[in-house]
Amino acid sequence: MSVETRPPKRSRPLRVESDSHLWFVSCRVIEGRFFLHPVISCGLQPPNHKARRAIKALERHCDKRLAKLVERSNANRGPFQPKLTFEDAKRMARGLIGSALGRAQQHCKVKVFALVVMSNHIHLVVQTTEKNLAAFMAYFKARVADDINLLTGKRGPLWARRYDAEPITDDPSVADRIAYSVDNPCKANLVSEPEEWPGLNLAYGLGDSDELGFEFLNRTKWHKARHPEKLAPFFETVTLKLSAAPSCEGMDRETYRASLDSWIEQLRAKQAAKGHKKSGAPLGVEKVVLAAFETRPARLARSRRPYVFCEPERRAEHAAARLSVSAAHWECSRRYQAGEPDVRFPEGTYPPPILKAA
Repeated sequence: MSVETRPPKRSRPLRVESDSHLWFVSCRVIEGRFFLHPVISCGLQPPNHKARRAIKALERHCDKRLAKLVERSNANRGPFQPKLTFEDAKRMARGLIGSALGRAQQHCKVKVFALVVMSNHIHLVVQTTEKNLAAFMAYFKARVADDINLLTGKRGPLWARRYDAEPITDDPSVADRIAYSVDNPCKANLVSEPEEWPGLNLAYGLGDSDELGFEFLNRTKWHKARHPEKLAPFFETVTLKLSAAPSCEGMDRETYRASLDSWIEQLRAKQAAKGHKKSGAPLGVEKVVLAAFETRPARLARSRRPYVFCEPERRAEHAAARLSVSAAHWECSRRYQAGEPDVRFPEGTYPPPILKAA
């Protein structure tokens, strides 16, 4: 390949949409601030009863904080934004992330295997059915951003940058990524067990149910009704369905839960073997819940991930295939931007935008 036709180096690998494997997705909040705080993102109503018991004594104090937040945000409302009562805000908070994910799941027909909502980032394990990961994430992130901005009164972007999504191509890696998501609050040394996390921490077999109902405010219907003062008639419920890992389909719930526990133990053993040790006792549920909404950690954690989660011997094969598709996409993009509208791009990729002079 000559210098003139060699594809330029990419800062990130080309993402090729595929339904044949799962995806490990991560989204980070701008500046690492705690806009996904448990009080805001689930209204201190996590689906795990152990977590609900742990935070019951803090609910009255958190209600006062949420009431102050609503009062401040109402003062910053635009003319066509709903004014929230405390009861409205609490209903929104309890279903904020769950309803956004449930609506995105129904809209894009995506399977959800695990979700954890930390205070400033989210991890998801999902599988698409129509090669539409980009559409699914755009829909999900937009719903969350709209509701966070409405609830807090903030303006501007919520998410820091493009989400990260790495393919998971074999069963051991699927188990590892589900365990990583579920155990993330423990890995960060915030709580002792996944069930104690006061935010959303979901996986098939983990909580009280695998089909969860979440409320959301249907602002489209509210606008069509010409902005009435009372919002209660415009709350609707959506169901989020969690799926078992593909290798465990048909397994009864108790056996699957035992498998999930074993995956977590294996993950912790791997981390310990690599020298990842926790320093001191966990921060604890009370300190997590009482942290201020808009603060940020003193030091943001960053971790490098492989471009694919699979057995080590298959990574070179995946890298070669990725480079081949990337080179083909670059050549198609070059021809497309030169004026050939009928260029056939590699399956699972998209044409680049064509910039036009003003």
